[in-house]
Amino acid sequence: MDNPVISSNSGRNLQNTFSRLFAGLKMNDYQYSPLNGATGEIRLLTLLPGRFSSKIRIALDTALCTETEVPEFEALSYTWGSKADLVDIYIGDNRRLAVTQNLAEALRYLRHKKTPRTLWIDAICINQQDVSERSKQVKRMDDIYLKATRVVVWLGPEADDSTLVLELMAKLSSEVNVDRDNGRILPISGNRTKYYWADTREDQPFEDIHLSPILKLLARPWFERLWVLQEIYLGKENAIVMCGDQTIPWMSLNNAIYCMDSKPLPYPDFHTFDPMLTRISETFDARHNIPFFNLINSTQHCKCLDPRDRIYAIQSMMTVQERLGLEPDYSKTVLEVYQDVFLRHIDDKRYLHLLADAGITKENDWPTWVPNWSIPRTSVRLTGWCGSSESLAITEFKDGELNVTGVSVTAIKLAVPFYKWNNFVGDRMRELRRVLSCCGFTNQLDYNSTQIRAICETLCGNNFEESYQPRKSGCSTLKEAEGVVRKVINSPHDSFGFIGDTGKLDFLLRASVSCNGRAFVILENGHVGLAPSSAQVGDIMTVMLGFDPAMILRPNKNGTYKVVGEGYCQGVMSGEALLGPLPGNFRVVEKRHKSGWITWAYHDDDSGLTHVEDPRLGPLPAAWKRKTHNSMKRWTWYVNDETGEEFKHQNGDPRLTPTVLKEMGVDLKCKVHGFLSGDNVVVL
Repeated sequence: MDNPVISSNSGRNLQNTFSRLFAGLKMNDYQYSPLNGATGEIRLLTLLPGRFSSKIRIALDTALCTETEVPEFEALSYTWGSKADLVDIYIGDNRRLAVTQNLAEALRYLRHKKTPRTLWIDAICINQQDVSERSKQVKRMDDIYLKATRVVVWLGPEADDSTLVLELMAKLSSEVNVDRDNGRILPISGNRTKYYWADTREDQPFEDIHLSPILKLLARPWFERLWVLQEIYLGKENAIVMCGDQTIPWMSLNNAIYCMDSKPLPYPDFHTFDPMLTRISETFDARHNIPFFNLINSTQHCKCLDPRDRIYAIQSMMTVQERLGLEPDYSKTVLEVYQDVFLRHIDDKRYLHLLADAGITKENDWPTWVPNWSIPRTSVRLTGWCGSSESLAITEFKDGELNVTGVSVTAIKLAVPFYKWNNFVGDRMRELRRVLSCCGFTNQLDYNSTQIRAICETLCGNNFEESYQPRKSGCSTLKEAEGVVRKVINSPHDSFGFIGDTGKLDFLLRASVSCNGRAFVILENGHVGLAPSSAQVGDIMTVMLGFDPAMILRPNKNGTYKVVGEGYCQGVMSGEALLGPLPGNFRVVEKRHKSGWITWAYHDDDSGLTHVEDPRLGPLPAAWKRKTHNSMKRWTWYVNDETGEEFKHQNGDPRLTPTVLKEMGVDLKCKVHGFLSGDNVVVL
């Protein structure tokens, strides 16, 4: 579903937008009758038979669609297309209804010559001029696509050898079994000569001349629209894809894309093809029960005409709990919708994860603590740290201000933004050298391993092979990263020499991804870090309860702060700001369990043992006990015998509440530039 509405700050212009779209209604134009929402009514269109070139005629009737009464119909997944040069279709006794050319073209291909066809199409079956009806019907989108006999995807007419492409995709999918849960591709045939179809080390099984047509097909608008995700996600496995007269099962096309994304690509097409394949493969690899925090991030590149649909269009792909009781309401402004989601998420999760999407931007004129998901991120989210350990957020929202609890670490002394990273190794190293040189790291100095290690951890977010348990193959090691940084700093005149080692190349790639859109910063305490490119001298590095990365704040004159954005702060990304340094040779690792769970753990390099609980935490407070359960190797279940309060699934620890932390001597007050805001940082 693509709704022809663009509204940045107000839903109150919605009616005017649709009035312009459907302006000039005459007596013979179709007039909608209201739906009876109480009985579960929807509209279904009957596409009347006819020749391809004849006028498009339909019947539009209401039907009950409930748990006990389900009509037979197909649901169309498509893009609206341009609102210019609308095309008339005819309903009943020559009543006219204007639709986009893309939809009119789809109807011609969908129409049978001799038999009628029953469909549900949002642009026709929902009265788009009625904001109230639209809001109510959007709430039913998941129910409609779930109950549809089949979902039909319309990509557009045949062009650029699209028929050949669908035949190639069908052939590839017929030769492999895709196991997405375990990330495996297996050959269907027992013939070893055909193993190359599934072997991810083998090149694409197509001729080079086929790659351009494949690229053009996958560049069609349907693959980047937001609403189609839930439409195909909710559709049954018998969903089909139409391109002109050619059809292919959706599962076949999706599996073929997944297989291609797993295989090497010819170098000339790599930089264009690889990101597109990866984006489509990851976007349409929809699993059940996707957390909102992950879903809002993975769909940020998808397009929608109404910014509020960034939220509403993905509701059906989440559990009922993840939806947080939110219902589509197009009378609310974009700011109201986004702020509501943010505050509901904090209240439910007691984490500040979504603050990672907030911050100062040139395009944004609303409170900096409210994420503006209508603006694409210029940088990836920072992961791989637990700066606040397993603490929960302590927040209060009052009079437009968000009060959060945290610790002030230090101020930024110098900030050097990264320019856009090039895809070539030499260019990446030159950009890295430019930034490090501006920060004072030159070949005239002899750096010890601690300094070099700090730079490496900052550049790629401590994302090394040894940062995982078990160790993650394919990642660079810290030693390999240190070798690259030393070469960058010490090589004269950009003569870096040949870097062919896979691990070193991986470090450069990860560094370019982590640093894109950010600045390398020198801090007042002598440490280094990463901050948004908008960071300035005097901005404050903080650690907030319930937020894993560092958070950069900008002091206001009244003692409050603006959110600049998430970052990295050397020396406090493993909970040190709250609990002090880890003892001995302990380090935080990302524990990957066979069951698929990913949790924080504490690895002792001396003993080789990995612990579930933080070794810095002392005994449990009075009345708190550990509860026995089947997943004790993954997480600890804490229960208060007196109050019944619980912490589980690494969601909080009774030893990390503000009261206990203060008793441990942790200063949760933020004293910055003489401003004292008590226990809470007030963020505007």
